[in-house]
Amino acid sequence: MSDVFNPDGTYSKTEWKTGDRISSNGLNKIETALDTINNKLESIKETTNNQISELESTLTELDTKVND
Repeated sequence: MSDVFNPDGTYSKTEWKTGDRISSNGLNKIETALDTINNKLESIKETTNNQISELESTLTELDTKVND
């Protein structure tokens, strides 16, 4: 669904007006956006956790060297 995000990566907001009917395409657009954002958040979480683990290992190594 190419109309979900703008070229700059921002969400392509639908301007709903009073009386507009919510279509299956409209709901699918919202669900696609939520799924995409959720996947990006999971990826960021995994990357962050990996970086934290690497930093903890480095700090442990440095602490060991300082205390030897």
